[in-house]
This record gives sequence, C-alpha cells and structure tokens, in this order.
Amino acid sequence: MKNVSLACHSLFHKRQNNVIKILSLGIGLAVGLVLIAKVCFEQNYDTFYPDNERIFLIHSNYLQEKQNNGIYDRTQGGLVNGFRNEISKVETATRFTSMFNEFVFTDNKQKIKAKVILSDSCFYDVLPRKMLVERAKEILSKPMYAMVSQSVAEKTGTISDIIGKTFTVEGFPDKNVTIGDVFEDIPENSYSQYDFVVSIASIGQFM
Repeated sequence: MKNVSLACHSLFHKRQNNVIKILSLGIGLAVGLVLIAKVCFEQNYDTFYPDNERIFLIHSNYLQEKQNNGIYDRTQGGLVNGFRNEISKVETATRFTSMFNEFVFTDNKQKIKAKVILSDSCFYDVLPRKMLVERAKEILSKPMYAMVSQSVAEKTGTISDIIGKTFTVEGFPDKNVTIGDVFEDIPENSYSQYDFVVSIASIGQFM
C-alpha cells in the first residue's frame, strides 16, 4: 500500500506534468481507435452480401465530341441482357436506377423521406437480403409494385401490416405503388443505399 501511495503522490507531482502526459496519451489512443474503426468500415463495403467477391459493378465509358472520355457509373438496361446472353461466365445480372431521395406518402397521408430506386426482377438474385415473405422476383416483375426496408415499414406501424398497402411518391400524386414485401435494412457501408425498391416495369409511369 505504501508503494501505491507513493506512486499516486508522484503521479500528480507538479513538476512531472504527468497529468498532461496521461491526457495526451488518452487522446492519442482514442484518435487511433477511431481511425482504425474508420479504416475497417471503409474496407468492408458490401462484404455483407453472400459471395460478395463474385459481384461486380459495371461502369460505362463514353466519348463526347471535343471532350475526353469519361466514366459513367450506370449501365444502360440493354447491356444487362447482353451480359447474360453473350458472356458465359456471367451467372446473372441486374440493373437499377435511382429516383433520388423522395418523400413518400402512405395511404393515410403519412410523409416519409426515403431513397427510392427502380429495379428489375433479378435484383435480389445478385444483392440478396432477408425478407418477410420471400417473393421478390414476383413482386419486381409487376408494374407499380414495390418492396420497402424494415425501418420504413416500422415507421408506418407493424411490419406485417404494410403488405398490400399503397404508397404515393412525391411528384406523382396520381400514381399508387403497392407494397409486396419487406427487406432487411441496408448497412451504412454499402455502395447502394435505398429504402424503396420499385419494379422497373413501372418506369413508364415515372419517366
């Protein structure tokens, strides 16, 4: 006990500046842990998908008159069928297009801010998520049908009650979208963030 008492007395001795040293060490360790966590977060983008090492994002190169080549991070829909039909090692392919961040209204006029995308029926074959009723391919084949994230479903009440309800995307007040299923939320460290997946068969209704 005497040694402990001496150590504590020495620790806070004015001339030693030990408090400043300990504080500096603590701040350094905290910053280091934050940086390590940030690096781990960045290095694990989209690794939550099964067989993620076999999933590829396709970019398009384009050439405009009197301008340099550029890279476009979206791919035209016709290329999806081309990949599937012409490249033997492609098991499946999908496409989706963003509708930006939209406010979505439920049938009781509740307003929810959500990220909305349009996608084809193969979307969850490539980027699978856990679902409530597991009918993604059927739902994303129907015009004006959609799937919502678990967090959005919870904002409207119980998750199971949302199936069959209709939503209206802001800017298209006369277009009703029917909810067919609920999927598990997308983690923050994902290239593609979305809350609503509307069937791409509905694209003519919005664009």
